[in-house]
Amino acid sequence: MVYGSQRGEQGWGISLYIQDGNLTEPDFEGRIRSIEGIESALFASDAPAAIWVPPGVASQALKEIGGLKGIADKGKYPVYEEEGRFRIRTNLLTMDDESFREYCRSIGADPDWFYDTPVPRTIVVNRVQDDIHSNPRNQVWIPFLQLTPGDSLEGEENIYLEDSGEFTFTTAVGFVTEIMPDIGDRYGNYQLCRFCPEANTPQGMGFNRDFLSQYEMYCFLEYLYSCRGIL
Repeated sequence: MVYGSQRGEQGWGISLYIQDGNLTEPDFEGRIRSIEGIESALFASDAPAAIWVPPGVASQALKEIGGLKGIADKGKYPVYEEEGRFRIRTNLLTMDDESFREYCRSIGADPDWFYDTPVPRTIVVNRVQDDIHSNPRNQVWIPFLQLTPGDSLEGEENIYLEDSGEFTFTTAVGFVTEIMPDIGDRYGNYQLCRFCPEANTPQGMGFNRDFLSQYEMYCFLEYLYSCRGIL
């Protein structure tokens, strides 16, 4: 289904998503890219989860607005304090290999660093919208956490307090940036977005089937005004 569209200076951007727990096939990706008028196509799949972090990992900018505890105490965001540490929502997005390698080049990361590793490595987009102080006319962005390459992040499928899953997993920080790939979407509510290639899919990490029912495939297309009958 079409998720949204946006007109830019050179053409339109369209994003759509399918929620079925599956990745796109290379043949499908190739057929989309071969459509006349397509300038670029990015395929990403999103698995929402949570990670545990200590309070001291908050960035200085985050500390200045109350830190993780200040956000958790508001009760409006998926940030929860439990036994002296915080559970925050993270979105683990896998990208098709062509798009992932291009993204790595654009931010100065070595794409080969993310393949064939014993612990899956991710690119961390360490920037969030400060939803407490933002409004439709003025979006405030701040660094989120203090993370460095090599840091280990312990994750689980439980995002909210009422969740009761048992699956846990570990990933490593491979690269830290403030630049999001152009996926035609915005993640608010103090969520940490992380990206990896298809080789490091949640399926490969052992995510259970019930968890993967939440897994969404996004397709973001850029095409010229002259392109007709795209979808």
